[in-house]
Amino acid sequence: MRNSDLNVTSTPEIVYLPCFSSGEGAKYLTEAITVNPRTSRPLPSNPVLQAISFEEVLRRVEAAQVELVSGRPEAFKGLWSHRDDVTLVGGLGGEIERGWSAVARRLDWVSTQFFEGSRAHQEVSRAVGQDVAYVVQRETIRFRLPGQKGKVTQVLRATMVFRREDGTWRIVHRHADALTMPTGTQ
Repeated sequence: MRNSDLNVTSTPEIVYLPCFSSGEGAKYLTEAITVNPRTSRPLPSNPVLQAISFEEVLRRVEAAQVELVSGRPEAFKGLWSHRDDVTLVGGLGGEIERGWSAVARRLDWVSTQFFEGSRAHQEVSRAVGQDVAYVVQRETIRFRLPGQKGKVTQVLRATMVFRREDGTWRIVHRHADALTMPTGTQ
């Protein structure tokens, strides 16, 4: 590298080189390097390796969905993209919602349909790419319906799609449908 490459007249640019590790506990890895904007050559620096576990993202989603089925939607809403291209096809039926304002209203409504909820899930499949990921799972929700004393169980088939936005995984689509209708009133 020549000294002239280091005499940068404009601000150096950070370039992210995507890497990916597959398998259980897959991680999205990004190596950041500083590049001279005039020559597009790397400047001498120590690369930073940043690992963000998709597994951790899914743990946060599950915890937020427990809150949702207990009547508290805010944590789950906080994991979504707030852009106009998000979509929700809910497990309680209804229209396909598109755009953050419509999805947010729907999630608020959904939270009013569940009381004293608990849930579990079984992952069926997942794929994690550079900027897009998805998970398919079977979800079992036990909850009390509004105005009823006993709890019911509902099993859903669910697919969630995630997109990286500003370095953070965000939900951009969720489609859930009933494998079983709510049953039982114990």
